[in-house]
Amino acid sequence: MEDLKNEINEKLSKLDVSGAIQLLNKSLKIYNNNIELLHLRADIYYKTNDFRAAIDDLTTILDNDPNDIIAQQKIALIKDVMFMIKTDIFESTNLYEPPNSMFSDGNINFR
Repeated sequence: MEDLKNEINEKLSKLDVSGAIQLLNKSLKIYNNNIELLHLRADIYYKTNDFRAAIDDLTTILDNDPNDIIAQQKIALIKDVMFMIKTDIFESTNLYEPPNSMFSDGNINFR
């Protein structure tokens, strides 16, 4: 297992994210639902903004170990990030400019 993690880390150090994911996918077929590998893959998915896949892996971890606090915290973090992404942070500040403000020229917004 340690050799596998080293190989995955080597791929990641070379920015071969798809290679690391492929290796993890193959490894998870052999080591069915290995929590450590699922955490690693979830981290990669999170870092590449594939939040749905990250939550899927973390949910699988919680299905196998409902007391995995790290998986619970990662899911909460991802949910917060997803909420912040869909929230217009300027709307609740004085930096918000309505669509037809004097700072808006149809297609060009001056911020």
